[in-house]
Amino acid sequence: MIPVDLVYDYETVGPAPNGAVVELSYTPFLDQPDNVPTFEELVNKSRKYKFNVRKQIPKRISDKGTIEWWKKQDPEAQKILKALPDDLDLYDGMNQFFADLKADGVDRWQSFDYCRGPEFDRAILIDIVRQMHGKLDVFNEMPTVFWNSRDVRTAIENRLMVRGMTYTPLRRGILNGFIKHDSRHDCAKDVLMLIYAKRYAFGLEDAPEGDDIDPLSLPDKK
Repeated sequence: MIPVDLVYDYETVGPAPNGAVVELSYTPFLDQPDNVPTFEELVNKSRKYKFNVRKQIPKRISDKGTIEWWKKQDPEAQKILKALPDDLDLYDGMNQFFADLKADGVDRWQSFDYCRGPEFDRAILIDIVRQMHGKLDVFNEMPTVFWNSRDVRTAIENRLMVRGMTYTPLRRGILNGFIKHDSRHDCAKDVLMLIYAKRYAFGLEDAPEGDDIDPLSLPDKK
């Protein structure tokens, strides 16, 4: 049986590891290159937790530079910064996250957890769990064992076997409806990039080229 893996993503108003957390999402998936879900299916399977930022401060920090960065993002993405009456207490939301992982079939010993850069998302997760339990050694409290943690960028690079290739080109239209920095959408996109990278590597499908590439799957131009 193929284990259920997940991609997760934090959105914050401060730097890792102790930035105040606005949102957390994750997408559970089966790493099957011969059975690729649609972007819409992945988004619908994803779970999102929006947190009360004010209650986290001063234990967690808000950073002026991060706020300025948010102001440059798409207005649709900026909506997550608005406080809402039903925003979750950070620890309540995290406990729900752990419970939902189990409900979705994530196994701490068998499942891989992916994020796009462990220096950010994984560092934040560890820091929050340490705060929740008041101790440094949180091996038993983490949702997956640390040796099953993976970096999305490294995984894509290895699957495509091209140094520095950290994004998988997806065929135009695959990401219709995608909103950058909507954490559910970011997770779902990375799931597709992981699966399609394996699909191309196995020769099940040729990678798109030129105008056939969805620009939403390419990195931002500097």
